[in-house]
Amino acid sequence: MTVIFALLLAILMITAMLNVHFKFVTTYVGGSLTVIGALLLAASNIKSMKRFYQLDDADNLKFLEFLTQTRKNQIYYYKKTMVWIVGLSVAGWILYVYELAYNFPGWIIFIYLIMTIYLAVLWFVVRPRGFRKDEEKLNATRAHVENILQQLK
Repeated sequence: MTVIFALLLAILMITAMLNVHFKFVTTYVGGSLTVIGALLLAASNIKSMKRFYQLDDADNLKFLEFLTQTRKNQIYYYKKTMVWIVGLSVAGWILYVYELAYNFPGWIIFIYLIMTIYLAVLWFVVRPRGFRKDEEKLNATRAHVENILQQLK
C-alpha cells in the first residue's frame, strides 16, 4: 500500500508541475524534492518486499536468521533511510508551499505553523509508535518461532 501511495504521490506531483505554470523556481525545486522522496520510499519498500518474496520454504533456523536480519534492516531504515526520505519530503513541501505563502502574506505564519505542528506530530509521535509496534510484532514472531524450536528439540 505504501508503494502505491508513494508512486501516486510522485505522479500527482509531476502532473501538477507540468500542467500548472508556477512563477517561482522554489515550487519546482520543492516538487522535485517531494518526488525524489516518494520514489526513494517506494524503492526502499520494494527492496524490503523483495526479501520477503525470496524467502521460500525456509526451515525454522533460517527463518530466525531472516527475522534477525529484518530487525537490523528496520533499525537501519528508522535511523538512516527514513531520515533522508522525510528530510527530502519536508524540504520539498516547505519549498513547494512557499509560493502560496508568498501570494498570501497574511497566511504565511498560519501555513508554516500548521506544517510545523503536523510534521512534529509525525516525527515525534507517529514515527516512534510505528517503530515500537513493528519491533513488538517482530519480537512476538521471533519468540513464537523460538518456542516452536524448543518444543521440537
